Formats: sequence, structure tokens, C-alpha cells
Amino acid sequence: MTDPTRILIFGQSNTGGVQLADRQAAWPNLVASALPELTGQPVEITVRPFFAHAPGSEDYLERELRRREPDIVFVTLSSFSFLNPVIEPGVRERFGERTGNVYHAFATRLDELTRDRGRLAATLNRSGRAVARRVFGAAPVTTYEVAVEGTTKALQLLARQEDIQVVAVHGFVKLENRRSGPPSQKEVVLLRFLDEMRTLTGRLRITFINLQEGSVPDTRFLPDGLHVSAEAHTAIAAAVLAAFRDGRIRTGMPR
Repeated sequence: MTDPTRILIFGQSNTGGVQLADRQAAWPNLVASALPELTGQPVEITVRPFFAHAPGSEDYLERELRRREPDIVFVTLSSFSFLNPVIEPGVRERFGERTGNVYHAFATRLDELTRDRGRLAATLNRSGRAVARRVFGAAPVTTYEVAVEGTTKALQLLARQEDIQVVAVHGFVKLENRRSGPPSQKEVVLLRFLDEMRTLTGRLRITFINLQEGSVPDTRFLPDGLHVSAEAHTAIAAAVLAAFRDGRIRTGMPR
């Protein structure tokens, strides 16, 4: 029997589809279902959390590589940590863990009640978050510089592994819809990040799959504007499978 291709995916909440009504619709699961027929080989896919800005992230990567011994590693590049103000960390810092847990439970329940429930429910979700931002405030988790430094070190570490293929994937970020005028500050920073990642992955000879090209329809986002919908996961899976089809990602390489 052919040994399975071991695929290790490092990502965040969007990678695993934690906000989806059906977790099987997350793109790693879609790839796992389709890839054996496409390549003619069995696969084993493992998804692990990874936050490039977190202290000790390089040691964590090395431990996971030793433990999983993957053939292919995907790294989900995320601009969330420096681009999107979030409420929960500030609540925990200002009011303590107990209040933070209460807020987390409230936000999770709000998402459950308003997810895929139509325009009125989406408006309720956005309004609830707007009120929370006014009451508690919001701020990014880290700075651009810290996130880029952590991501760079992670990709450099992975690129040194001669028997592992490395793929960097950037999904979807919700931006303001504009038909004219200058880009928003958020868009400027995002494009700067993507340019840096394109240059870095090219230098390291890492396959780079960037879904943030052209306009992204609102249907690819859940009401919170941060997590992506099942439609978005389908698009990400299609892009990854296309990379297998055209040879940018290869299976069956000798270890």
C-alpha cells in the first residue's frame, strides 16, 4: 500500500472554519476529500494553530515538524493580528479573565444566532459589535512589524527543511467597497504586507497562493466581517487543488 502524503497546515480560526455551521466545509477538509482522487495517492492532513507574532512560535514550529514529519507544509499568512481591531483582548486586560470569558461567550452566541440568517441578522451582528467597540474599545493584537518579523522567521525556518515542500496561502480580507478615490489605510497596509510576502516567498522558493486579488464579494465573509464563509472556503480549496494539478505542489516526492 502506498504511504500517504502527510500534509501539515498551520493556520488560525479561519483555516479550521471554527465559525462555520458545518466544519466539514472548511478548506482543509475539502482538500482532504478531493486530493486522493486527484493525485491517486492517500493523504493525511493535520491542522494546527499558528500565530507568527506569538512568543516562542519558532520553537513551536520545530516541535510540530519533528512530531508530524510532514511531506508538505501549508502556512496560512494572516494580516488579522495587525490589521483588525478586536475587542476581547482589551476586555480581558482591563476587566480580567472572568469578564473576558463572559464577553467571549456572548460574542460566540451572537455569531451562532446571526450566522447565515439573512440581512436582518447580519445587521444585528454588526450593530452588536459596534456597541461593544464603543463600550470596551478595540485594538489590533500586535504591530505590523512584529507580525512580519514572526512570519519571515517562520518561513525561513521552513524553507531550510530540504525534504519538505512549503506553501504559503493568503485568504480573504474584507475591505471597504470603493469605486473611485484613494485606497483606505487598511488596504494600503494589506497590499504592503502582500508585496513583502510575495518577495519573501519568491526569494525562499516557496509557493505562494494569494486569494486577495481583485474584488472580493461580500458573500465570502460572515456577518462579523472577519471570518470567511463556506463559499470562501470552497474558493480556497479550489486554488489549492489547482496548484496540485499544475505541479506547483507535488505529491509522492522521496523523503
